[in-house]
Amino acid sequence: MNKKLMYIFAIFIVAAITCISQPKKTTLRDKA
Repeated sequence: MNKKLMYIFAIFIVAAITCISQPKKTTLRDKA
């Protein structure tokens, strides 16, 4: 499999997990 495609796919998964784990109420300012 293409490394570039795997890299993009990995970032997409991380972004999806981050969105799911963080409620929309929680802001980045509150996290930091």
